[in-house]
Amino acid sequence: MRTGSDRFVGREHELDRLHAMLTDGRLVGITAQIRGLGGIGKSLLAIEYARRFGDSWPGGIFWSEADPAWATRSQTADERLARRHAVLAGFATSLGVAAVPGNLAATARAVERALEAATAGERYLWIVDDLPAGVDQATLECLLPASPAGALLVTSRWMALDALPNRLDLGVLEIEAALALLTCRRPPTDPHERSEAHALAVDVGCHPLALDVLGALVRDELSLTPYARWRCARRTRQRTRSPR
Repeated sequence: MRTGSDRFVGREHELDRLHAMLTDGRLVGITAQIRGLGGIGKSLLAIEYARRFGDSWPGGIFWSEADPAWATRSQTADERLARRHAVLAGFATSLGVAAVPGNLAATARAVERALEAATAGERYLWIVDDLPAGVDQATLECLLPASPAGALLVTSRWMALDALPNRLDLGVLEIEAALALLTCRRPPTDPHERSEAHALAVDVGCHPLALDVLGALVRDELSLTPYARWRCARRTRQRTRSPR
């Protein structure tokens, strides 16, 4: 599994909703999407889900990075099959399968056999991270797990796969979670600094990546009032960049 973050905050509702989507007993071959802008926390949410709900997948959780080349729309059935083989081959090491040199299909078949033995009919989850824009329904279907015991979770900035029923559109953080993320490395020393930190979180739209970067900058700030200083610095830069 990928390493998560000790600064993960909020998203409790999203985690519970995602779990409900993936464990809906009425559906077979369940696919769920986490969608949203870059830096919004899609991959981190998937990692945190795996950490917290791993026991719900006794057959295991398998992680794969999507290939940017999948965005090409003009693909044949053979090309889609090759993409499936690439995903399967990516699990070879974790399943103890030796790759067949120069034969991706053979490696994929060996992985499928190992996967069937390893999961032993138990529920398991595939996570395909960072699905590129342009992927169509046919490409997504070729990524489905090899047996009905498997479910698929994808993360993507691509918002056009509306045919899938289980969509979790990830937005910015709630203000309290945003403030917690911003200040976790360096708590405010007094109410005024807490107020400035709150305002700074609002200034950047409670965007997780922006907050995390600012939190690192504030941690290394020598000023005794780092949140106030960074708010002032941002306003100064914005005035400088404004057209005259």
